[in-house]
Amino acid sequence: MEFSELKPQFIRSLNGFSAGGESPGRHSRIRLDRDRFPVPELLLILLRDVMGFPWGGVGEKVRWTVYFGVAGQAYAIELAKFGLYIYCPEGQHDSLTRVLGQLESALGRLERSMEKYAQERIQSGDVTIANRSSLFQRRYQFFRKKAQTAYRAAERPPRTRKVAKTTVVSNVTDLFAPIAARMEKQGEGFYYSVAMIDAYFSYLEHQLILLRVFLGTALGKTTVKDVLTARWDAKLKLVLGADVTTHKDLIGDLRRLKERVRNPLSHGGVENDGGSMFIHVPRVGALPANMSNTRSSTHFNFIPVDAPDHKKACEIFDLLDLVLKAGRLEWPTQMIAAGVDPAWDKKSMTEYRKLNRQSLTTRERWLDRWCHEWEQHQNMDY
Repeated sequence: MEFSELKPQFIRSLNGFSAGGESPGRHSRIRLDRDRFPVPELLLILLRDVMGFPWGGVGEKVRWTVYFGVAGQAYAIELAKFGLYIYCPEGQHDSLTRVLGQLESALGRLERSMEKYAQERIQSGDVTIANRSSLFQRRYQFFRKKAQTAYRAAERPPRTRKVAKTTVVSNVTDLFAPIAARMEKQGEGFYYSVAMIDAYFSYLEHQLILLRVFLGTALGKTTVKDVLTARWDAKLKLVLGADVTTHKDLIGDLRRLKERVRNPLSHGGVENDGGSMFIHVPRVGALPANMSNTRSSTHFNFIPVDAPDHKKACEIFDLLDLVLKAGRLEWPTQMIAAGVDPAWDKKSMTEYRKLNRQSLTTRERWLDRWCHEWEQHQNMDY
């Protein structure tokens, strides 16, 4: 896509704008609202690549600066470490509202012009997926610890207090108080455990996406979008390959856990086997549509997920985590843990594939270089 060819479309939106150089005059440096300009690089494309205005590259805590004029006055927009700024000539603040409004209007037109280009990039794999593995993992671990704490509290014997008893009501209340306290903690454990299960499947899907790209094997006719939208078990096959058969019992346990707990409670109680429905039987009443299989329903017990259920779920997750860190997945896992944001273009995929065959020293050097460049760009220490 040649952005310069779009220039005629923006003449009206940017009426009064012109190429401008650095001005020796006095300017005010004003931080731009992130909500108004959430993607600063779109301004760079608009002003530098479409309009052809002069620009400056990296500097101290600065990534880029574009210079332009408006009605004969010199302006500049700068992306720096702590935000996006515009340099406005002193005495021209009243005009700034109009300038920013014109830029917003032009950006809307630019985004519409880039829609086809964006889809082409996605189709060809020229994209990067942000590595958010640590975020999903922390969420999962948070709920796991909360559930364990609640279930342990439910098993502890209640504290007893010696209080003068004066009425039968107080005696009955004191008698049932420990039971109520235990049920309350079991309920808390259930809520946290379900949240943990849901969080783990989110973490798992994200992890599988990252593992797939870091393996570096060619996508073939599969597109990035196909990988992202695939079911979790399909993603698992993409990563494990023939090893899926080796771990079929573990995957079966994971699938049953998902169907019994995660799916019904994440989709408004709807169960795949019809267990959420009760059929009307004359002279009898309502019967569960899945008949005796209702014993497997998450709603069959008063506490749908109790301490043993939670323990079993944790065991399944821990076993799968070990599988996804072993053998040929060991190095891709380390890249994920290091926070590498994977690119899906053919050149990057080839590099990942070669890296998996390199020595540990070569891999670590690559990772050190990537982390150094990431920190450089993040801190804008050029």
